[in-house]
Amino acid sequence: MLIKSARAKGKQFERDVAEFITNWTNVKFRRTPCSGGIRGVFPGDIMKMEQKPTIFDDVLLEMKDQNQISMPTWIKQTESEAIDANLTKWLVFFKHKGKIYVTLPMPYFEKLIKG
Repeated sequence: MLIKSARAKGKQFERDVAEFITNWTNVKFRRTPCSGGIRGVFPGDIMKMEQKPTIFDDVLLEMKDQNQISMPTWIKQTESEAIDANLTKWLVFFKHKGKIYVTLPMPYFEKLIKG
C-alpha cells in the first residue's frame, strides 16, 4: 500500500507543477504518459501540449517528491535521460517538507539570467 501512496504523491506533484507551468506560461503542460518511463519517446515527467514557444522548449523536466534528498542520483538520472532525448537542458523540481525547489545545470542557469 505504501508504494501506491508514493506513486500517487509523485503523480500529484507532477500534475501540480504542470499546472503551475501552464499558468505561468499560458501554454498547456501536462504529465508525460508513464511519467517519463518511455525514454526517448516521452522524455521527462512533464510535456508541453501546444506549439507555442516557452522558456521550457528543449528542456527535460523531472519531478521528485521524496522524503530523502538524493540529488546526485537524481541529476545522474536526469542527465542520462536528457542525453537519450538529445537535450542539453534539464530541470529537476523536487519537493521536500512541503517546499518546492528547482535544480539546473549552471550553463542553463547562465542562459536564463542573460535573457
